[in-house]
Amino acid sequence: MEFRISVACQQICKSGHCMSGHTLDHMLVCLIQLYKRIEILLTRLNSCWRSCDAQFTTGHFTKVLLLIMTVISSLRVQSINSLEEINCCYGNLFAVRGSLTNIKTWVNSSFLLNIIVIS
Repeated sequence: MEFRISVACQQICKSGHCMSGHTLDHMLVCLIQLYKRIEILLTRLNSCWRSCDAQFTTGHFTKVLLLIMTVISSLRVQSINSLEEINCCYGNLFAVRGSLTNIKTWVNSSFLLNIIVIS
């Protein structure tokens, strides 16, 4: 999935390449998939945290558990921040999507329709 996001970004950033609605749709789908994977990661982190917390009360392996819980908490914070950034990015790209055509062109679609009607 990371490969697909990378390819979509490269296609958008190519010089002389016109961005179409299809390219942006692909990017939006990739963002949705990334969002869902981070949600799954958060669920697993919370489950692991609860398991470590339950084990911590027994008093065994407290130093290792403390280290694991520290790593889990930092991953959780980064994941939540990533979810917020992905949500913001998706909203901005979705707002732009309505102004793009499905044809790769730099010319405004209303201008093209006027040319076709005049012809």
